[in-house]
Amino acid sequence: MRITKRQKIKYLRRAAAIALVVLVISSAFVGISYWEKHSSFLPSEGQEVKTVTYRDKVYELKDNMQSVLLIGLDTYEDEISDDALRNDQQADFLILLAIDNDEKICTPIQISRDTMTSINVLGIAGNTIDTKVSQIALAHTYGNGKNVSCRNTADAVSEMFENIKINDYVSLTMSAVPTLNDLAGGVTVQINDDFSGVDSTLVMGETVTLKGEHALNYIRGRYTVGDQTNTNRMARQREYLTQLYDQIMTKVNKDDDFISTAVAKVSENMISNMDVNKLQTLSEKLSEYTVKPIVTIDGDYIKGEEYMEFYPDTDAVTKTVVEVFCKES
Repeated sequence: MRITKRQKIKYLRRAAAIALVVLVISSAFVGISYWEKHSSFLPSEGQEVKTVTYRDKVYELKDNMQSVLLIGLDTYEDEISDDALRNDQQADFLILLAIDNDEKICTPIQISRDTMTSINVLGIAGNTIDTKVSQIALAHTYGNGKNVSCRNTADAVSEMFENIKINDYVSLTMSAVPTLNDLAGGVTVQINDDFSGVDSTLVMGETVTLKGEHALNYIRGRYTVGDQTNTNRMARQREYLTQLYDQIMTKVNKDDDFISTAVAKVSENMISNMDVNKLQTLSEKLSEYTVKPIVTIDGDYIKGEEYMEFYPDTDAVTKTVVEVFCKES
């Protein structure tokens, strides 16, 4: 069947919309111009594993997989400092997109920012000088706050998931959330937690259309909200993502210029190792492939000396790697 020019434009708009939604809640873009102008020394990617052993069986990694890490940065700053010594931005939200290009399936895996794993300690030049077990969110605080920090976060995720290769990454500062939320017309959710200590407009039991900073409070609020765990916040983020997608698709169907407007609004909040062509290819895949429900990893929260620490169940991690990334030998 021949695809008309109008149909092609429609497909491309839809592809861009899907990519935009997935990337934003990663509370995950500082423009591609940053990548092109400020790319610097990057830590080398770890050795990619070829097989994974799970319950006495050996599995091979699939041949045609792509992994894209979406990073939401815990900062309100639109401009990211070039001073590595001043980088205190933590990865507040992490989703790993596991893309099977043979089966045309995308599996999003949500990772708790409190996950305890081995992270690289980087020197000022961006080289690894040590490793330590810490919250995975802190991996981003090493490096220049841009590509080096994103790559270090990707390496920490790789370490957690049996050293699978993380091909690409995209980060987005939290300050972009209110902008995109309002461009989408607001996101309607039911408030199931007590937000009185954070935002008096988010009344428990009520259905609210989130606007502006209230949307950020909803997905970012943790301390003094509900049971104060990141698990609870992650559930809110998944709900928000689903609703945001519906809102954006409604806008896209009514406004041909919506996507270009939205991307222009958040471009200064994004960093990625992917150029324009790779991002376009990613968006096209996400529009054509089956996107599965978001996967989470079981584990236990323990009160550390200062903060909550999440210890993922090792069996659950390996099982996820096998189910998503592997095939039987």
